[in-house]
Amino acid sequence: MNKGDYIRERLIWMKKIIVILLAIFMFFSLFGEKEVVNGIETVSIIGVGDLMLGTNYPSSKYLPGKNILKGVEDILKDADITFGNLEGTILNSGGTPKTCKDCFTFRMPEYTVDYLKEAGFDVLSLANNHSRDFGATGAKNTMKLLDKTGIHYAGLTECPYTIFEKDGIKYGFCAFAPDYSGVMHFTDAVNIIKYLDARCDIVIVSFHMGAEGNGYEHITRKTEYFLGENRGDPYHLAREAIDAGADVVFGQGPHVTRAIDVYKNRFIAYSLGDFATYGRFDLTDACGVAPIIKIYVSKKGEFLSGRIYSIKLVERGIPVIDGNQTALKKIIDLTKSDIPESPLTIEKNGVFKLASKPVTVISLQIGKSTFTVDGISHTLDIPPLIKNGRTMLPIRAVIEALKGKVIFDEGERKVTITLGSKTIELSAYESTAKVNGIDTPIDSTNLQVTPEIINGRILLPVRFVTESLGCLVDWNPHTKTVTITYVGG
Repeated sequence: MNKGDYIRERLIWMKKIIVILLAIFMFFSLFGEKEVVNGIETVSIIGVGDLMLGTNYPSSKYLPGKNILKGVEDILKDADITFGNLEGTILNSGGTPKTCKDCFTFRMPEYTVDYLKEAGFDVLSLANNHSRDFGATGAKNTMKLLDKTGIHYAGLTECPYTIFEKDGIKYGFCAFAPDYSGVMHFTDAVNIIKYLDARCDIVIVSFHMGAEGNGYEHITRKTEYFLGENRGDPYHLAREAIDAGADVVFGQGPHVTRAIDVYKNRFIAYSLGDFATYGRFDLTDACGVAPIIKIYVSKKGEFLSGRIYSIKLVERGIPVIDGNQTALKKIIDLTKSDIPESPLTIEKNGVFKLASKPVTVISLQIGKSTFTVDGISHTLDIPPLIKNGRTMLPIRAVIEALKGKVIFDEGERKVTITLGSKTIELSAYESTAKVNGIDTPIDSTNLQVTPEIINGRILLPVRFVTESLGCLVDWNPHTKTVTITYVGG
């Protein structure tokens, strides 16, 4: 071999080595590392709503004859964890159909479990009113097939929760519903979530909650009823779940899309709507569109960012990408109207993240001398109390936590509070205050609500003061907790 041939051969080998090294680099770049957001290694989680891929009961005419998830598989598979709500049983034949007036029963053929696996589903909720449509036989067969396929699930009394590990992250999952026989109930939630939180890195919770159908897109912050059935209070159920240790809360049940939110840096979707529901569902108007919501969280479950993909249901219930972005537009509008204090900003391209303005969240409980500011505990010298039907509090600790100022004139028994551009002046036992110099009734429906001096301290009506300063105030009657949210400042 002459010198020229030797050099050419060496160059060929060097090119081959470079190609191999580039291939290795690209492999690990695409598959070997997780996405990083703001310098934090992330976990991606996709959530979708109701899944019913066709039923052979009462007739095979309700079967689509194909895999209806094919058109959205690429998105569903593009996450570390993909979640959905399985509405119905997986059973070829048999079982005892439930008997009820004006209701439906769903029996998906057993081959549909392969469609769920192929689409990338990792975990499913069984906590709904259709998981026992064909009695114990249907429920047992569904669990057997999911076990065989490697899809995790929870929500029945036989499977109240599940713990599983993927890519070095330990997940806990649980699901709850109204008082359906054999299904985990809302009242079971707090204890199970606490149990999972003590053992898992990330806890995902599903609730079948809220009134259903067109006309029920809005969050009421009250207990919702449908056909006389208590469907829970979605706003407070989600918050109580996060207080107990949940990192992600996905809501189903209303069959329509609802607002999204972040509370204590944990993500909430109040309803994910009908995602892939074939043949027997009302798909008109709001019921016929839904989101695929993909979020990025830290390895401890803290929300980082997310994206909304809009789908619409065509041909009796097949999900396809919606070029009009209807679900996204609905979520933007519903979040603005129903959760105006939400710290999220949602862009027109579907990307959502925490707002740049700081958000302060204060939580107080009646009779409790400690309160929290953004999760950090502080002490009150006098606990909040209820007087004349309103929560009263020595307000200085709250205002100073919001970076405001409080001046008390002992001689005139007058309090002046300043926060940003707002100033409030209140006097003991006076039912009118000045807000930026304008006389304003403290409570036009109850003139007995006034600042009062108790045990040498002046206590002020919390809602009037904080709302006058631009805060949003929420009262949870179940836990007797007041939550004050202030955006900005």
